[in-house]
Amino acid sequence: MPAPAWLTGRLAGIELFAGLSDEQLDWLACAGTVRELGDGQALFVEGAPADGFYILLDGEIVVSKLVGGREQVLTRHLGDALEHQFIGELPLLTSDEYLATALAVGPARVVAYGKAAFFDMLERCPQVCRVLLPVLAGRINAMERQAGRSRMLEGLGMLAAGLAHELNNPAAAALRAARELR
Repeated sequence: MPAPAWLTGRLAGIELFAGLSDEQLDWLACAGTVRELGDGQALFVEGAPADGFYILLDGEIVVSKLVGGREQVLTRHLGDALEHQFIGELPLLTSDEYLATALAVGPARVVAYGKAAFFDMLERCPQVCRVLLPVLAGRINAMERQAGRSRMLEGLGMLAAGLAHELNNPAAAALRAARELR
């Protein structure tokens, strides 16, 4: 079955696929499945088995993670910059589960590639690796920085609680001593 011309043309405009041949772009268009997402609809959910790699065609996807009982926004994918044109590669490469939840903000459209198609893409289109790997390294680095900041804030919170406790103890002791003097 021939690839839809609009999809082949749209994929040709995505930086991840720059320099691919028409044959490779046709294969990509046939190998993927276009998914339409409504506002608030999940692309994937934290903790679910990683089963897809996604190219953002239109709309916005917000990626967030539950940290300390609070939802923390990690990034917004608008398709405007290279690092925001695709999502889902890290868990596929580590044979893991999704590390965060991705939700559509308003209507969004993606091309979804299953795990097997993703690895076929890397084999059939080695140029993709030259673009994908530096972005992947940047994402891992950002995750490490974020984890470090979270640990630092957690430590500062514990320090503040400890200081408050130590400051309250002498004040309470002084009040008790003042009552006893009466």
